[in-house]
Amino acid sequence: MTRPSPRFQRGTDPKVAVWIQEVALDAQESSALRERAVRLLAERGMVTANLIQLYDRADDRVVCTRLIRILAERGDRAALEKLTAIMDNDPDTGLRREAQRRLGERAGRD
Repeated sequence: MTRPSPRFQRGTDPKVAVWIQEVALDAQESSALRERAVRLLAERGMVTANLIQLYDRADDRVVCTRLIRILAERGDRAALEKLTAIMDNDPDTGLRREAQRRLGERAGRD
């Protein structure tokens, strides 16, 4: 399977970024570690498009919830479009509600 190359806004060793992304998607790792990996990717400047790809590949509810929060914090057009798509189409009702809640919080601030 070919993995998309994570692109970062700030200087980060691409090999480290790929390894962290692999940890985030590894079902053998704990949810807590996977969530921490996602947070680290976001903190290190992973671009929104790659975070969206990560959401689409993630199979862990905790990881997906964290990605929804990160996308809401980003608030750029791509992030808001993905949150809307999650709210409308995600098969997990809890994740749909989380996306709706985060979008509602953003609307209240804007």
